[in-house]
This record gives sequence, C-alpha cells and structure tokens, in this order.
Amino acid sequence: MNIFRNIAAVASLMAVSALTTLIIAGSACVQQPTTVSAEDAPNSLEQARGVVLATVNDTPITLGDMITTPMYFVLLHQTLVAPEALRMKAAEMGVVVTTEEIQQKYDEYMDGVGGFDAFASTVPESAPRSLLEEDLKKNLLQQLYIQRIMEIEFEQQHGSYTEEEIQDEFDMNPRMYRNMVANEPDAEIAPEDVTSDMAREQIEENIKARWISNNTQEYLRNVTEEYDIRNYALDFLEEPEDVVVPAVNEDTFEMERVDDEHGHESPGSIDESPEGALEAAGG
Repeated sequence: MNIFRNIAAVASLMAVSALTTLIIAGSACVQQPTTVSAEDAPNSLEQARGVVLATVNDTPITLGDMITTPMYFVLLHQTLVAPEALRMKAAEMGVVVTTEEIQQKYDEYMDGVGGFDAFASTVPESAPRSLLEEDLKKNLLQQLYIQRIMEIEFEQQHGSYTEEEIQDEFDMNPRMYRNMVANEPDAEIAPEDVTSDMAREQIEENIKARWISNNTQEYLRNVTEEYDIRNYALDFLEEPEDVVVPAVNEDTFEMERVDDEHGHESPGSIDESPEGALEAAGG
C-alpha cells in the first residue's frame, strides 16, 4: 500500500502553493509587465508598501494591501516557513530525497491528471506556466520528506507489532483483508480461508498509514516550534502593535534553531546544490 496516499493531514499544509494561491486570488487582475530600475527600487518601508502587485482596471493592489490581510500570514507560513522548517528537520534526521524520486512522483501525478496541459488548465491562464512544474515538484519534495520522517517517527514511537494488535486490526475489517489477500495475482485461496497471519503485511501497512495520518499535522506544528521564527513581514505594517494576525503568524524568511535545555546549538545552514540530488545531510 502506498503510504504516500494516506497522509491526509499533509494536504492541509502542502496542497496550497504560494504560486497557485496568489494566482487564483488575483485571477481577475490584468497582468502588466513591470520593469524596476535601480533608481526605482524601494529604499524605505513606505516605498515598499506602495509597490504595485496588480491592478483591477485602474485600481492598484499594493504590497501594503497584501501584507495587511491576515490570510497573507497563513499563506506565508504554509508555503514558505513550515516547508523550510521541515527541510531543516529532514537534514537533521539524514533524510534524503533525490531528483529522480521527485521526477518519478511528478510523472505519476501527471499521468493521473492527464498530462501537464490538463494540470495547467486548472489555474488561470495568467499563471506563469514555466513556474508550475517547479512549484509542484517543491510540494512533492515536501511530501516525500514528511512521508520518510513520519515513517522514522513511527518506528521509534510505535515499536514492534504485537499479535494482539494484528488480530484486532484484522477483526475490525475481516472482509477487506480477506479480499486483499485472495485477490492478489498469485493467490490460490478463498477469501473465507484467509487468516490474520496471511494478511499480516497488509495489516502492518494499514496500521502504519493510519498512525502517520493521525499524527502528521501535530508533528508539523511541533517542528515549526523548534525553530526561532522571526516575523520581519510585520516591519512593513504601519502600526504592527495594532494589527491582529492569526495564530500562525510566526513567519519569516530566516530561521534559527532554538538551543536545547543543555545549551547545545543546532547544526548550521545546509548547502544544497541546484544540480544532482536534492538531499538533506544529517546534522
């Protein structure tokens, strides 16, 4: 069984990409080419707040408009902060994902949706098609990280399966497990003759998949709490102390690992090559 498909909680974090969310939010806007020279570049917070991101007819939508929307902080957390914390955690645990694995998942996804053109048709035509593939692969990378990290956590926290656990799982849905075993290509047994021991492999996979699904969301929340997340975005607000943002407002473009109670510092930043394997070396 593919555990990758069973991590339902992951979807709440990874399904929303920065690219597609912003495109959908601004799908009614007219895209205008923008050229910024050195003289035009913002050199103050006031100028930065006035940068025009889009227009609706003649009405500009600025960076200031965007960052004073509470949903912006949720978006920043989901699409940039949490994935970066996850990457750091994967590095510490020695979890490695290669470009070949990402490409395989990408190809499987494209086969499932009917190809890239069908996938691209699900977002507005103004979406930069050149970024869609990269954005999807980033999400697939994060999901592979989560899958492998949670498998390690399961092995550490759950331990060995007990016979009672296997039998209880079988008894919860005997028809499903009997059919799973009896319908295998090389099986030569009637469903009613299948025992829990014969279905042990399928039972163990389902127990693991359910544990991962039930614990992933909380695990991801805890991961972000391990790091010092500085919210520089609030600097762009006129009066940050008067702005109410959601509980997930620990957002930033920089993170530092919080020292443990013994004063041990975390590993430094991880260098990642733009070519070859996308890997996280253990800290």
